[in-house]
Amino acid sequence: MEELGVHVGAVVTYQDGFDELANDFYVGRAFDNRIGGFMIAEVARLLKENKKKLPYSLYVVNAVQEEIGLRGAEMIARRIKPDVAIVTDVTHDTGHFMINKRIEGDVACSKGPL
Repeated sequence: MEELGVHVGAVVTYQDGFDELANDFYVGRAFDNRIGGFMIAEVARLLKENKKKLPYSLYVVNAVQEEIGLRGAEMIARRIKPDVAIVTDVTHDTGHFMINKRIEGDVACSKGPL
């Protein structure tokens, strides 16, 4: 593969679509953004279906663009100016041999919220 320019540590971008890997792991382009959007949409759906009346205004926002300095989240925070924000984000499994667990921490898929 090295003759094709593929080497250990090479950056890749997944093709559009969705694949299931071994051990019930899934992969897809922008999958983290889509899962995040699904999670907040489910919260909104359950609140509505259960006719929950909240004593505050609730804004449900799916902002991406983390690769360019969290611009989506910053724009929403500046526009809405919430007293409280609950933010979900992704992290990465640090079991890869090129990641220093002493710096990045010991984070593993299927062991907690990851």
